[in-house]
Amino acid sequence: MSVYQDQPMSFGKLCFAAIRHHIKVLPKIIALILLILVVKDAYIYLGGMPHNTVLKIIVTILIWLLLIYFWSVSLYSTKAVLEGQPLTLNDTCRFIYRRILPIYLCCILYFLGFLCIVGIAKLIVLIASQFLGHNPVWSRIGFVLIGGIIFVYSIVLAFFALPLVALGQNRVLLAFRDSLNYVKDEWFYVFGIYIVLMAFILLLSPNTLHSLFLQRHHLVVVFDFIVLCLFLPFLNNLILLTLHQLRHSET
Repeated sequence: MSVYQDQPMSFGKLCFAAIRHHIKVLPKIIALILLILVVKDAYIYLGGMPHNTVLKIIVTILIWLLLIYFWSVSLYSTKAVLEGQPLTLNDTCRFIYRRILPIYLCCILYFLGFLCIVGIAKLIVLIASQFLGHNPVWSRIGFVLIGGIIFVYSIVLAFFALPLVALGQNRVLLAFRDSLNYVKDEWFYVFGIYIVLMAFILLLSPNTLHSLFLQRHHLVVVFDFIVLCLFLPFLNNLILLTLHQLRHSET
C-alpha cells in the first residue's frame, strides 16, 4: 500500500514522515549501502589514492560514477517501497543501468552549470573591481559570497532534476525544467532538503577533521556505515515525499 498522501504537509511533517518510514526502507537498500561503503572507502585500505595526478583523477571519476549509480538504484528502490510494490535488487539495478546515460548527462550538466556560476562570479567581481578599486582580499571574499549565493539558489532550483531522471524522466532538459517549475514557488521548502543533503555529504567527506581522526583510529568504515544507515533512507524518503507533494500541488 502506498504511503503517499495528497494533502499538503509542512516541511516538519514531511521530515517526520520520512523518519517514520525509515525502518521500512532500510532493509531494502542495506545491500546498496554496503556497496556504496565499499566504493567510497576501499581506496583507504588499498594504500590511498594514486600519487600520479592523471590516475588520481581517473580513480576519483570512477568512484563518483559508481556512487551516483548505486545512489540512483537506492532512490528507485525507495520509491518502490513507498509505493507498496518493492522490487528485487536485480530489477532496480537493471532499470537504472538502462537509464545510466541520461543520469550521467544530468550530472555533467550540473558540473557545467557550476563552471558557469564560477565564471559569472569572477566576471561580476572583475567588473566591480574596476569601479571600487582592486583589493585581493575583498575580491576573494566577493567571489565566494557572490558565487555561493548564485550556486545555492541555482542548485536548489535544479535540485530535483537528477531524481526525476533516475525515476524515469527520459529527457534531461525537461527534468531541469520540471524541477524549476516545482521549486520556484517553494524554494525555501526545498532549501531545507539541501541543508540535510549538505550535512550528509559533510559527514561522509574525506579530509575533514573528523575523517582524519577516524582514519587514524581505523573507524572510517564503521562511522560511514552508521551515517549511511541513518541518513540515506531518510534522505531518499524526504526527496520522494517532497517531490510527490510538489507534483501534486502543480496539478
